[in-house]
Order: sequence, then C-alpha cells, then structure tokens
Amino acid sequence: MRQYEKIVSTSKELMSLLDKNYVYQSVNEAYFRAYNRKREDIIGHTVADLLGDEVFNEKVRDKLDRCLTGETVSYRGWFNFPGLGKRFMEANYYPYREEDNSISGIVINARDITRTHELENQLQQSQKREAIGTLAGGIAHDFNNILASVIGYAELSIDLVDTDTTLHKNLEAVFKAGVRAKDLVKQILTFSRQADQELRPIKLQPVVGEILKLSRSTIPSTIEIMQDISNACGSVMADSVQIHQIALNLITNAYHAMQDTGGKLEVTLNEVELTAIDIKDKAMSPGPYACLTVADTGHGIQKSLMDRIFDPYFTTKAKDKGTGLGLAVVQGIVNSYGGDISVYSEPGVGTTFRIYLPIIEAKREEKGSEDVDPAVGGKERILLVDDEEPIAIMEKEMLERLGYDVTMQTNSSEALKTFRSDPAQFDLVITDMSMPKMTGIEFSNKLIKSRPNIPIILCSGFSEQIREGNTAEFGIREYVMKPMLMSELAQKIRKILEPA
Repeated sequence: MRQYEKIVSTSKELMSLLDKNYVYQSVNEAYFRAYNRKREDIIGHTVADLLGDEVFNEKVRDKLDRCLTGETVSYRGWFNFPGLGKRFMEANYYPYREEDNSISGIVINARDITRTHELENQLQQSQKREAIGTLAGGIAHDFNNILASVIGYAELSIDLVDTDTTLHKNLEAVFKAGVRAKDLVKQILTFSRQADQELRPIKLQPVVGEILKLSRSTIPSTIEIMQDISNACGSVMADSVQIHQIALNLITNAYHAMQDTGGKLEVTLNEVELTAIDIKDKAMSPGPYACLTVADTGHGIQKSLMDRIFDPYFTTKAKDKGTGLGLAVVQGIVNSYGGDISVYSEPGVGTTFRIYLPIIEAKREEKGSEDVDPAVGGKERILLVDDEEPIAIMEKEMLERLGYDVTMQTNSSEALKTFRSDPAQFDLVITDMSMPKMTGIEFSNKLIKSRPNIPIILCSGFSEQIREGNTAEFGIREYVMKPMLMSELAQKIRKILEPA
C-alpha cells in the first residue's frame, strides 16, 4: 500500500483505491485538492459520504458494482469539484486484484480533459458551420432564382401601371419586399460562409429596425418590446451582417433571461459624445459614438460570473440554448471596429448592454439597397444566356426595355455556336454561372478564345468559385449577384461599354 501511495502521490491525475465496500483506502494529493478536503475527511469514508447519496447513486454506483465483477469501466462527463469547479473528466475504474487474482477493491484513475473536450466541440461546431454553409449555398441558388422572377417582373410591371392606382402601390410593395429578401439571403450566405467582411459606412437604424421586426414575431407577448431609435444618430464604419449579428445576439440573450417570467425589453439607439474620462479603452479616441443599448428586466447575472461572460464557450444557459460563443463574438466584432461594450447587471433586476461604435463623417455614408440611380440604356447588341427560361425571358424584356438588341439562348452549347458563327456580331455577353454541361466560367473561356476582347457579365445566385473582385482572373469584366435590379444591371452594362 505504501509503495502504491508513493507512486501516485505526485500525479496530477485523480487516483484512489477503494475496498469492496467503497471505502477509501488511499488517495493522492490531486484528489485532496479537487475535493478541497483533508486526508482524514476522505480516508476511511465511503464514496457516498464524499459525494452525497444522490450523486453517488446517479453517477458512480453502477460503475463500481460492474468493476467488482471484474469489468474495466470507462466514463466521460462533466463533474463538479469543490476545489476545481465544473470540469470535464475521463475516468477509468479497474478491479484491484490480489496475488490469488481475487478482487479486493477498485482503483479509480480520473483526469481532467476539459480543454480537449472544448477543442473537440470547436471542431464539431466548425464542421457544422461548413455543412450549413454548403446547404445555405444550395438553397440560396434556388431561392435567388425564384426571387429574380419576383423582383424582375414586379419592376417591369410597375412602369406599366399608373402611379395613382392601388395596383401600382401593391407592385411597389412586392418589389420592396423582394429587395429585402434579397438582402437577407446575402446576409445568410455571408454569415454561413464566415467570410471576411467588407467594412462600409452604414446607418444602424435600418439594421436594428429589421432585427426588431424579426424579434417581434418570435418573442412571446409576455415580453414587452420598447424601442427608441434616433434618426439623428450618425453613420459608422461596419459590416451590416455583423451589426445584424450583434443586435440579434443581445436581443436573444435578453429574451432568454425573461422567457420564464416575462418582462420588458428595451432597445435604444442614439449618438453620444464620449470624453477622455468616459473612455476606458486606450485604443479609443474621444468623440461622437453610436450607442446601441439592449436592456432587459430578467434574472440578471451573478457578480461572480461577470468577469467570465465574454469568455469563449462560457454560458449559463441550458445545453440546447446556446454555445457560449455569442458574447465573445460580439466583443470581438465591436473591438475590431474601434468600439467598446459595457454591461451592468443586478441579479433579479435585469441586465443592460451598451455597444459604442465611432461615428464617421456623414458624407461617407453608403447608399441603401433601394437607393439606386436611374437605369440608363443603349442600342448595343447583347447575347443573353440563362438555362432558366422564365428568368431568361424576364431578363430579355428588361434589356429590351432599356433599348438593347437582345439574342436570348437557354442552352450554353447553342449559345456558343451562335457566338462562334460571327464573334463580332455582339457588343456584350451576359451569362448565368450555373448551367448544365457548361458553367458560366467555362462558357466565358470558350468565348474569349474566339474573341479575346469580348466584354462578359457573369450572373449567379450563389457561387463559391467566383465573387465580386476576382472576376478579372477569369477574363470576366463584371459580376452580378442574382436577383438583379434593372438599374443595377444597366449600370454594369454602361460601365463596361462606356468606361470612364
């Protein structure tokens, strides 16, 4: 027994020896530290004495019973230690045999694998995000083709109806709803792919307003939602998808804090002036900041947990309510924008989060999705290729409305024959990306071999292979994400045919 104690005394793993009645005969120093007990509090006592009858019967007894029959038992799971806190453990239970091979006790060896478990979870989450991104891409392609028809035909029809009629107003509503759906699909794609974000000057009001609209449909009526969104709040340099992510995280956390009891959720946005005294982060500068506040009257956060709420994978929610990544992601985004996040909470009273983002000059503000320049057309000849006939017909009508002479093809092979018969007959080619037998890139490459300087616009509902910014490496002049607006397509065409 002394030799056993000498061997295991310096081990960082938790090691113990029990007799057949589950009484501790020996434990190492790591065991004492984990349970925050002295030797006399453990040696000579049963496992049930140390853990309590409920934990002993629920988590341990069955394993010990099996071990006494000669079985080696393994276990992995969460365990709460008085001296260590909640840790993910890997435990092995071995029969302790005498020289005659009879079983006289049990050897327990347990090690802390919390970090390994967290890394495994990170890998699983990464794989899930990759799968979601692939799924989202496929759905986006099909959904964007549907949206292309909705938006395109609505836009074409609006011009044919008198502006003072109910039909005109209805068509405008359909068009605007389609544009919002287009932006939402783009947000889902960007988030699911975890792509690098492009920072632009944006107004926070529309993004926060959209989140509040979505929240009202999912948050129960037991929670009152109040908002105070100031139109006077200036623009910030940010990515709308990430702002969407910040607001959604904070509002969802607030909802979870009140879902059992109900309460009040307040969302405010206003511009504030921060002085050197107000600023805690040395990387920030005094000046005007947009302040987004999300406050709830929920259960609040315990003071002992306040320092950990921004730690990755730390969460007080149930297993199926969150991963613990939300606030860590929010803090990372806010800090990357040169801003700050503060939190005040009282248990039983509620929690208030404040996001501060630096205001930029108003003249740099980005135009919204619906703020487009008037469509300008021309008389040039265009080869239009799209295997979706309804979309091809709609796009042809759109281009002809702009004054162009359009040849439409729904088969890429036939389109290639038409082009090769006289490569000089077209001033521009507009082609879809996803087509049977030949992708838009392959089709474009064949066109370029016949006529190297042919201007090409590539259209796609979704593609991992090509995006705006890398079109030149494929010999393509411009890229348009479906569903496209008439004004957007018109501007791309004139940009190619009338370069500055």
